[in-house]
Amino acid sequence: MGEQPIPLPMMERHVRLLSGPGPGVVRRSPRTGGVFTDLGVAMAGFGILVGVVFPPVVVGLGVSRAQAFRPSFWAASLLAGLVVGATGWGLCRRIVGRPVGLLAGRTHQVAEALSEAAVSGDWTACDPQGCRIQLDSHDELGQAADAFNQLVDQLARMHQIQERHQGLTAGLLEHPGLTEVATWALGQVSRAAGSPAGAILLLDAGQLQVLASQGLLHPDRLGDSILVEQAITRASTATVALPEDVVLDAVIAGVRPRQVLVCPLQLHSAPIGALLLTFDHPVTSTEQRLIEIDARSLSLALHNAASRSALQALAAQDPLTGLLNRRYGEIRLAEEMARSLRTSTPIAVVMLDIDHFKAVNDAYGHLSGDRVLKAVATIAASALRQGDALVRFGGEEFLGLLPGADVADALEIAERIRAAITARPVRIGGLSVAVTVSAGVSSWPEAQTTTPTELIRLADTGLYRAKQAGRNRVEVATASQAGTPAHSTT
Repeated sequence: MGEQPIPLPMMERHVRLLSGPGPGVVRRSPRTGGVFTDLGVAMAGFGILVGVVFPPVVVGLGVSRAQAFRPSFWAASLLAGLVVGATGWGLCRRIVGRPVGLLAGRTHQVAEALSEAAVSGDWTACDPQGCRIQLDSHDELGQAADAFNQLVDQLARMHQIQERHQGLTAGLLEHPGLTEVATWALGQVSRAAGSPAGAILLLDAGQLQVLASQGLLHPDRLGDSILVEQAITRASTATVALPEDVVLDAVIAGVRPRQVLVCPLQLHSAPIGALLLTFDHPVTSTEQRLIEIDARSLSLALHNAASRSALQALAAQDPLTGLLNRRYGEIRLAEEMARSLRTSTPIAVVMLDIDHFKAVNDAYGHLSGDRVLKAVATIAASALRQGDALVRFGGEEFLGLLPGADVADALEIAERIRAAITARPVRIGGLSVAVTVSAGVSSWPEAQTTTPTELIRLADTGLYRAKQAGRNRVEVATASQAGTPAHSTT
């Protein structure tokens, strides 16, 4: 794992620090403008000083003053001092200058590569293997080379983290559905973090719902987890380290993790859910910070996806009854029929129409008619199976979508709806108004049609036959019976 990602402005600051003087950068010598020039001047001065001091010193060692202070001896001493100084300066240039020059060259190389990558997005020139300095030295120069190599490694890790974060953000935008976002994001975050199992939970009406999970035996029980509740309540990441001799309850994971991490998902400091990950190793502080960064992006993506889902649900609803409207009902039927054709499983539809509904409007008014519509919608929806759907098809007509139902199943469901509506009169003012419905049923494969439109047309034909036969009844239509639509009779 790498360090916390650094934004582009900070990367540009790194470039400035590498390419020129700035805070924390050693500036050039104030004397001559060059360190080695200063060193040469200093060593020449030192050589002169040695040449001046040497004659008096040798007098103390027993050389006669006349011999020691002869002009030729003075000159030889000064020359020897200058030679020693020049030799020392040359050795410093050779021994110290080469690694310093290498360090300076690599620094400029990295600075130029960063400047180019910040514009072009091509980071191949910043490969750590190509920019590292191999210096076999254990002194300050070796330390400087090590520090430079660490900087190169950190820059590479910084870029990897930035790419990971950008990839996660871009991927979240490409998955509009709430469940799609959670499933994709859990896979990406788990893989990047090295977590074998985890889950994403979302707060819905005060209850935690599992949106996505992997590697967990009973993810549906996570909503009651104390660890998850603590993380959300305290608005901070919660971790539990498990000793090697402790086996985690099978409710949590099918593997034997060493640590469980729960990161709260928040938007504007308000909790919206939690990200749970398990690990087979202790999580470092750096790994935890990266997961928390991912969690912030995930929180925003889940909020946006939930908002889109809510808007889509609102757009799909009939405003009076709360059922699917006709447009989205036809879309749902097309999806279910395509699935049935693909899997060779039956599908049926029931077309319902309130008998003598115009008379109800004329006698009691349209507001009372709306009350009848809502009552019929509620009763009919409650008589359906789990997985079925009821559509406000238009006016006083409703369409029941019955995936997996054959003709016998559809007849039973339609009759159950008809009987339930007949048994429950609608209260209008102080009166109890009896309401009945007629219904037509069609199903595939009995109907021998492969289009949703034809399936609805057949059910409509069955409804017409029920109306003609006296209303308050259910009729089945076959492909050979398709004819006059039921809309002509109320």
